[in-house]
Amino acid sequence: MYRIQDNPLLKNVKKSDVVNHIKTVINLLGVPGLYEDKLITLDIYDFRAQIPSDFVSRTAVRRIISTPVSSSDGSSVNVKAKITLTHNTDEFYNEYSELDADNKGLVDMIYTHKIVGDFIYVDFEEGQIQMSYKAVQTDEKGWPLIDSDESVVLATEWYIKRRYYEVLWSNGKLADKVFQHAEQQYRFYMGQPTNALLIPDPVEAEAIGNMIIRLIPQTDNLESNHKYDSQKERLRSNRYR
Repeated sequence: MYRIQDNPLLKNVKKSDVVNHIKTVINLLGVPGLYEDKLITLDIYDFRAQIPSDFVSRTAVRRIISTPVSSSDGSSVNVKAKITLTHNTDEFYNEYSELDADNKGLVDMIYTHKIVGDFIYVDFEEGQIQMSYKAVQTDEKGWPLIDSDESVVLATEWYIKRRYYEVLWSNGKLADKVFQHAEQQYRFYMGQPTNALLIPDPVEAEAIGNMIIRLIPQTDNLESNHKYDSQKERLRSNRYR
């Protein structure tokens, strides 16, 4: 923030506007390292639930079903089953009825979801889901955090400068050379974080290699919530065949 306020041309920029610009830069860069992983439980009502405001992208979704079971001492204990939801490809996802949901659940116990706008739609009328998702990193006050990498800081700084310089330039209050310089700096620094933050470390590189280099494709990754995707493929042969 001090880099912006120290600029005489930007001394009147509001902090709330800077916060919104930081969020925009993070989304424009789209680098996974700038987000944090979050887990949230949502209550489903009328086949949908509202997703959190810091939502960027979904990682996985599963339904939580609580079933009361009698224990040996006669007391009742709730046993929770967690069923992974697949992505919904049905074009009529928003027209499900209670009968459709009941029949689907009873027949195959396969549930689906689809995120549209600020809501996640499912094919059961009521219940609970657990969603793992990517979110913008924030501090304890809710202000967005940016990576300490200098290239990210400079990309954010020049994005904000370019936005306000463009307004001044279009109103004839800023020289062409100054605006062109801001445009060049913005384009240069916006490319730097993407290159720096997308390079995996050795552990991540090995995991990526294990996911890609396979003789037998994995087709059940969703059922395990992708837990074993990064494990090395092991092929067993029958010596006595």
